[in-house]
Amino acid sequence: MDSSISIPDEHKGLVRKLMEHFESMGLIVTCACSGYVDCEKVKIFEPDVRARDVNQELDYIGEAKTCGNINNQYTKQQFQEFANKVMTSGKSIGKDVPFYIIISKGCESELHQVLIELGLENRKNIHII
Repeated sequence: MDSSISIPDEHKGLVRKLMEHFESMGLIVTCACSGYVDCEKVKIFEPDVRARDVNQELDYIGEAKTCGNINNQYTKQQFQEFANKVMTSGKSIGKDVPFYIIISKGCESELHQVLIELGLENRKNIHII
């Protein structure tokens, strides 16, 4: 199998699962990459999925990562940016934005190591799917 074809497909599948997960939580998916409506950037990074809890006026950020795309500088900077985002308006002003990370099977320990390295392993607003 040609890996140049499988990685985007794998990423697209993770993005779809993340969207379904947010919808199952009663959230409205406002944007997503991989052929949907692109998300606006958080500083310099574009999240894979954004969703909103309209009742709480709380935004959610979701990021999909394949195994070969977790332990690199770009991902680490993304994680830090998304994990430290705080609501600036609405009912949830001042609250940490929930940050969901969906990963391919088999890369849990790699993700855990990256979160430890970044000091994010105990953050209550980070959720791993």
